[in-house]
Amino acid sequence: MQQPKEFYQAQISRLTILLKKHRQRRNGITLTKVFLFLLAIYFIYTFANTGYTPYLIAFIAAIALFIITNIFETKLLKEIQFLHKLEECSRVELEYLAGNFKNLPTGEEYKDQTHPYAHDLDIFGEDSLFQSVNRTVTPHGREKLREWLLHPLKSGQPIIERQQAIEEFACKPEWCHVFRAKGNSQRITHMAMQQIEQWQREQVGLPRWTRPFLYILPIMTISAWILYIASILTLNIPLFLSCVSLFCSYLPAQKTLRTHMRLAEFTRSFSNLHELIGHFSTFTCSSVKLKTLRQQLFNETYNANEALRSLHKIQESFDQRSNAMVAMFMNGLFMRELHLIQRLVAWKRRYAAAIPTWIEITGELDVLVSLANYKYNHPDFIHPILSENKLLRGAAIGHPLLPANECVTNDFEVTQLHKFYIITGANMAGKSTFLRAIGVNLVLACCGAVVRAESFEFQPMALFTSMRTVDNL
Repeated sequence: MQQPKEFYQAQISRLTILLKKHRQRRNGITLTKVFLFLLAIYFIYTFANTGYTPYLIAFIAAIALFIITNIFETKLLKEIQFLHKLEECSRVELEYLAGNFKNLPTGEEYKDQTHPYAHDLDIFGEDSLFQSVNRTVTPHGREKLREWLLHPLKSGQPIIERQQAIEEFACKPEWCHVFRAKGNSQRITHMAMQQIEQWQREQVGLPRWTRPFLYILPIMTISAWILYIASILTLNIPLFLSCVSLFCSYLPAQKTLRTHMRLAEFTRSFSNLHELIGHFSTFTCSSVKLKTLRQQLFNETYNANEALRSLHKIQESFDQRSNAMVAMFMNGLFMRELHLIQRLVAWKRRYAAAIPTWIEITGELDVLVSLANYKYNHPDFIHPILSENKLLRGAAIGHPLLPANECVTNDFEVTQLHKFYIITGANMAGKSTFLRAIGVNLVLACCGAVVRAESFEFQPMALFTSMRTVDNL
């Protein structure tokens, strides 16, 4: 496997070339848009002076090409933004490998001096374990990582399943970087999560008695227009039915607008999770843990990726309300806005209860990707082995947060319960560093992560420390 530093440098070189090409394409698209805009002005001006119909057709064609070009430019801008985030991931990791942690979150807000070991072992804060491990891109992932570090697993099988999942992700660093870049492209905030939960609880819909009219009236209206075109009916009847359809569509206008705005907030907040779930759908799983998570997202009951895509389409249809001509035409014939509300009601009825599960699973994937990234950054670290007969046994155990040129390793073994080990030595000889090395590696081991040692056997256990004195008057 390629060494981390070489991989990140190669990624940056490749992405720099790609970004240069994309910027050149964007410059070309910008010039094309300017040309089409000037051409459209020329055609409409000439048509206004001559009345020659081909100029009008040319004007419409130029406007259509301008719109298509604008769509391409929007997609290209998103791709450029994504490539920037991807490049940023590699630059952050290169700085991390060089010992520069300044661009990484410290988790300072999670510090708790009353916790059994977090304060003594530098789990949070500057130059902490959290800062070294954390690459999460969602609030739930960040909170879950905090939970894993403060409350490690106490049983063996879940630890083994995490190890297998981390190993599987670590073998695909490019996939993990895409996961992080997609998450970073539009980071979801705690406020956004609150909006998601609020939207999930909101009730939308139309009175039950109105539902038959959503189908009867459009059928009558369309039939009337067909009969008018066939010269069987006069214009008054289809026009009257279209006016009734418009009136019924705009009668709950305030409610429709509120529904649209809330849906827009929700989809904007959820776009990050949608991207991450969609990316996970491309991953071929072999570990038990990842297969279980995949089954919860994509099963016979629902496909989370498809469900979120269908919700996005409903949102795009609602967005067309801003185009007055399209809105009048669609509502006058089909009562489209009322049908959209019904589609949204059906979506919420089917999927709303699953939203917390999707958020929870995405958070767990987020943590596993972070721990896989940590493993990839430290190819000399190992996955510890769960032991049935040894409490703790390690060879060449080192402190995970120390640079390689400063790290002194030691062997250590705890063979049975109710046995004391006294560490002696001169001041500044490294006694507390040795104890922290044991403690931090044990926390990592119980989280399913890799540890800094040549070998490490352990049984999951509760950890307590008392190394730093804290005055409390």
